[in-house]
Amino acid sequence: MNDTVYSSVFKKEFQDLVDLKRALGFTYHTEACAFRRIDSFFIENRLSTKCVTKELCDLWCRKRSHESVTNQAARISTLRVFCRYLDDIGIPAYIPPKGFVRKCARYDAHIYTDEELQKFFAAVDKSQSVPGECPYRGEVMPVFSAFSIPAA
Repeated sequence: MNDTVYSSVFKKEFQDLVDLKRALGFTYHTEACAFRRIDSFFIENRLSTKCVTKELCDLWCRKRSHESVTNQAARISTLRVFCRYLDDIGIPAYIPPKGFVRKCARYDAHIYTDEELQKFFAAVDKSQSVPGECPYRGEVMPVFSAFSIPAA
């Protein structure tokens, strides 16, 4: 069922790619709708030749003020699939590279030295944050102290 209609210079290529993916067993409904957004983008930018330039790609890949990084990455991924298809069938197309979108920096774990661990557990042992009347203090605090490493 072809329920999405494309109108840009790439209307045949969009439909052919959707038909190909569906023939391979994919439902490809969401992607077909995403292609319609790219199709509208091509129309808005008056694309009249069958060529996707780097400048046009960069314009599409630019982050919108209202979207998250995840949505931007999904948008770019959809264009990447289409541009790769165009390239495969011999139509010139710039393919946006993977990693185009910056992801949040990962947390680098800190491995504590023996000295840092000793200081930490010494501070826990001296801690007054849990009142002495706490019924579990006698069970919890000695466990922390058992992990402290004796000075060499």
